[in-house]
Amino acid sequence: MCRLSNVTIAAIAFCVISGATPTLRACINTNATNLKGETVTAEGGHHSYIEQLRSAQPVNRTWWAGAEMEAAKKVAEDPTIENRVDHAACLIYLGEYDRAIEMLNAVEEEAPGNYMVATNLGTAHELKGDNEQALQWIEAGLERNPESHNGSEWIHAAILRAKLRDADSNESVLGISFGGDPEPVAPSTESFATIGAGGLEELEYHIQTQLHERLQFVTAPDPIVGELLFDMASAIALSESLEESIPIYEMAAEYGYPNSELLSARKKHLLGVIATNPQSGNRMGDVSVAAVGKILVVIGVVFLLALAAIVWGLYWLLNRRRQA
Repeated sequence: MCRLSNVTIAAIAFCVISGATPTLRACINTNATNLKGETVTAEGGHHSYIEQLRSAQPVNRTWWAGAEMEAAKKVAEDPTIENRVDHAACLIYLGEYDRAIEMLNAVEEEAPGNYMVATNLGTAHELKGDNEQALQWIEAGLERNPESHNGSEWIHAAILRAKLRDADSNESVLGISFGGDPEPVAPSTESFATIGAGGLEELEYHIQTQLHERLQFVTAPDPIVGELLFDMASAIALSESLEESIPIYEMAAEYGYPNSELLSARKKHLLGVIATNPQSGNRMGDVSVAAVGKILVVIGVVFLLALAAIVWGLYWLLNRRRQA
C-alpha cells in the first residue's frame, strides 16, 4: 500500500534481523492434484502460497518510530522530494495520517505528478477512513504509473470501489466470478479483460502482492479480504493444484468470506477429488529453504574435512619420503 524508497532498504534489513521475512521454499517439486483428479506438479511445495500470505507481519510501530526519527533528520538536512515522501510513509505506518497527508499534499503542490505521492495519499486516506479521497488518489497513481506495485494496483482501486458500494450490493470486489457450484469454473471472457493478459496466474500474483501489504494493517474478520482470498484460491484450484488452494480457502473463512455455505461446499468437493489421487500427499520433496541450507552446510563441512584429511595425508607421505 505505502511506497518507500530509501526507507525500504532499512525496513528490509529490519525484517532480516527480526526473522520477519516471507517464508521461501526450495525449488523442489511435489505431487498434487488437478480438478480432474490427475497428478500435477506443485512447484515449490503444497503450501508456498499460504506461507507467503501468513508471513505478512503486523506493523511494528516501535521500529517505525525509530525510522521516522531518522527520516525527519534527513528531511532537515536535505528536504528533497524523495526524503519527504519517505518521511510521510513512516508517518503512515505510525498511524499519523493527517501529518502524512499534509506533507504529501505539500509535495504534490510543489512537484505534481509523482506516482508515489499519489499512492501514498490514497493509502493514508483509506486508513483514515476517507475512501472517496483514497480512490481518487489511487486512480491518479494508476494513471501516473500503471505498472506500480507489479501492476497490481488495479486491485487496490477495486477494493476501494467495493467499500464505497451499498452494503446490500451483491457485486463482487473484483467483478470476477468462479461460479456458484462446489467445483470452480473459469471466469468469463469479459472477466479476463479485467485480469489481464497473464490470466489466472497473473491474478493470483496480483492478489498475493496486494494482500501481503494489506494484511499488515487489517485483521480478521474482513469480508473484502475474505473475498480476495476466495478468488485467489479458486484461481489456484483451476490453474495450479487443489492442494495449494485448500489452505487459502481456509484463510478466506477466517477472514469472513460472505458466502460460507459455498466455501464449505467447495472445500469439501475439492478434498474429495484430492482423496481419489493416490499420489497426493507425496511430500518427500517438500523441503524448506532452511532445511536445505542445513543439509548443504553439513555436506560442505564433510567435504572440507575430507579435503583437509587428503591434504594432511599427502603432506605426511611427502615428509616420510624426504626422511627416507
